[in-house]
Amino acid sequence: MKKRHIMLCATIIIMTMLTACSSKEMAVSSNDVEEEGTNTAEDASDQSRAKDYQQTWEELKNTDESTHLNETIVPQEIIDHMHVIDDQHHIAYYEEVDMDGDGQLESIVATGHLDKDPYESDISHIYIVRLKDDNIQQLSDNLASGGYAVYNIRTVKLQHTPNKTYLYCRLSNGANLGGFNLYGLDKEDVEIVLHCSSAVGSGVDKLVDSDKDGLYDGYEKIRSSYDVLYYEITYAYTLENEEFVLSGMSINLPPYPDTIKDVLVQYLSLRLLDIGQSPELSSRLNELCTDKQANTIEIPYNYLHSALLNTILGLDEAIQFTINEETGDATATCVSELKETITYICHLVKEEGRWRIDAINLEGSREPINDSF
Repeated sequence: MKKRHIMLCATIIIMTMLTACSSKEMAVSSNDVEEEGTNTAEDASDQSRAKDYQQTWEELKNTDESTHLNETIVPQEIIDHMHVIDDQHHIAYYEEVDMDGDGQLESIVATGHLDKDPYESDISHIYIVRLKDDNIQQLSDNLASGGYAVYNIRTVKLQHTPNKTYLYCRLSNGANLGGFNLYGLDKEDVEIVLHCSSAVGSGVDKLVDSDKDGLYDGYEKIRSSYDVLYYEITYAYTLENEEFVLSGMSINLPPYPDTIKDVLVQYLSLRLLDIGQSPELSSRLNELCTDKQANTIEIPYNYLHSALLNTILGLDEAIQFTINEETGDATATCVSELKETITYICHLVKEEGRWRIDAINLEGSREPINDSF
């Protein structure tokens, strides 16, 4: 298991380092503002709404609980069955539960070692089986055979189907990822109801019981890596009509930018991240840009994401700016992966010590440009 964790960690070490560097820069900037006493009540309110990634990850590790064997007697037939499948590990988890609500018990059994610390858990096999007339009916394949390690197992109930029970497997890559798989049983078939894990190897996903009635009614996705331009964002999903629907978004906003360049970078970044679910993000966009037609300006992901990321990290192939502070005129030119170019032509005014965009237009050749550009 430790070797697997080392290999997984190696694949994401570069992005982890970049995340740490960016987080450190944001922290230094935030501390400077606090020392100068220039933080506004609105800034503090915005920051309080967002989830702290590291705190959430630590809380998740410390509060997850599995149903341990305790005094439960595992039937000998199941012990023998699992020994044939995995003769290297002991049974680490066993629970009998009626998953589909038909009155017949299923058995959830796992071999290996469970620990709250993802680095120490080593679950090699998870199966859902039925024991009937001394015979084992295996209902699932190995549920621990995915790309991420399972470090926690327990059963849960959902708001819309309280008569059913689901298997909740917490996942980890041994570093900055905490995701989960949620399994249900439909007659004879085990199906994955929900899979949640960050595609970039960094982030936390967890089920949520908003009204604390013991029935889960949603989940959260917490992101803060390069996929969201190093902003700390929480996406909330609510269970509606047996489907999980995006219902909200909160974002930890940095202080208002000081320079024309930073105003343009923050405006384009937030436009790219905006999904219409965050009041604080919408409020900041309205501060940054007063142009009533701005929302009609296209913000193409394939042009902007990599260009903004390179700009934030100070790398090559970043956005190219031309800025005239005397007139307030500025341009921001982005190049797509296909070497096509678009340019945002902006005019800014300074009001109460803050630069604000009062006009923005888009020009783009949408034709390949010279590599030497």
